[in-house]
Amino acid sequence: MKIAPLIRVALAIFGLLTASSLSQAVEQAPAEAVLLLTQYESKVRADVMKPHELAITDLNAKFVQALEREQDAAQKGGKLEEALAFKAEREAVLAGRYTGEASGGAGPLSMQKMRSTYRLAMLRLEQDRDSKLRPLLAMATTSFQGLVETLTKSGKLDEAVATKNMLQALLTTPVTPLPAVHGAKPVGLFTNSLGMVFVPVPGTDILMCIHETRNADYAAYAASTPGVNEMWKKMAAQMFSREDDDRPVTGVSYEEAVAFCLWLSKKKGGHTYRLPTDREWSIAVGLDKKENWTKTTTPESLNERVPDEFPWGGIFPPQTADRIGNYADVTLNAKMADKSPIDGNFSDGHPYTAPVMSFKPNSLGIYDLGGNVWEWVDDWFNEAKQQRTLRGAAWNINSRQRILSSARDSRRPHDQGNNHGFRVVTVATP
Repeated sequence: MKIAPLIRVALAIFGLLTASSLSQAVEQAPAEAVLLLTQYESKVRADVMKPHELAITDLNAKFVQALEREQDAAQKGGKLEEALAFKAEREAVLAGRYTGEASGGAGPLSMQKMRSTYRLAMLRLEQDRDSKLRPLLAMATTSFQGLVETLTKSGKLDEAVATKNMLQALLTTPVTPLPAVHGAKPVGLFTNSLGMVFVPVPGTDILMCIHETRNADYAAYAASTPGVNEMWKKMAAQMFSREDDDRPVTGVSYEEAVAFCLWLSKKKGGHTYRLPTDREWSIAVGLDKKENWTKTTTPESLNERVPDEFPWGGIFPPQTADRIGNYADVTLNAKMADKSPIDGNFSDGHPYTAPVMSFKPNSLGIYDLGGNVWEWVDDWFNEAKQQRTLRGAAWNINSRQRILSSARDSRRPHDQGNNHGFRVVTVATP
């Protein structure tokens, strides 16, 4: 079975594929090889990159605190230029664009020493990351070699050669994938005609869109489908005075989200789209081993039942510097005085919804599973079957309990809220 597009994108995750070096092997690569690559990528994310990113976050938080102390000391000493220099340095770190190099001139001697210490700490983190990557590559190598042998014994020589070439690419490419950087082009296992990017969710048979359904996605549906309710446009106009293509669509009911999925499934491409189930959503957010599902389990019975587990980890309240997601913050409070920010001073920079993928993805490469908009899932909330379920909290939520990964909300299937959106999954295998 030829599935070249899937392999092409999977290899691109590690920068392994160029226009010419693997094109012939890619055309003949077997599904088993794709699976090995995706398993390797998932393992790298979970065991190496996620801890690495958390370590960087911790380093940056401590560096910000140190810069704040220096700025305060400069201010108290009446040293305006030094105070401004430390302030600019701190803001560069908080903005996520800091490298340890001078951001606005050399600065005071004490700042230069701090930068040197920061660069040394970052180097050690990178060395630790690389030392963890090497055994994973060794295990992947063994798996690929085993697959090559199996394919050879089965007489599938072309597929064996393609797999061997893929292994060679792994072995000859530097084993130093960098952490995801916001603003970079997202990659996944599959990208559809609307530019929606999908990645596998281990333990399921689905590929989940890495971002919430955007205004641009829904606009394509509305433009080709007469009679679509225009509440989504009104919601966008109320909050932004325009329809921002990259923000998640809001004002869409469960029924309308399902209709979008049906429309998308009818487009060329061979994929069937739907909303994720409540359990699939839980697995994607990292609760697969923490929720006890049985035949009688309902979303209501699991609501807020996993304490101290948030989409970004187990620390509450979140810190502004961590860039964990879009919730009720100081910018919202400035526009809506009754909406207090988390912990009194949390800021994510967006009073209402944020463009999708504005914050850090989780270990699977999925963005905004916490905050931005509540996401419809394909489950009744309880046995009464009167309300459908939503997951993930939203831009106006400040309650600790409602921000938990296990938090659910419930609404009637036809309800349209300015903090209700959705993401889709696909179950087809090209």
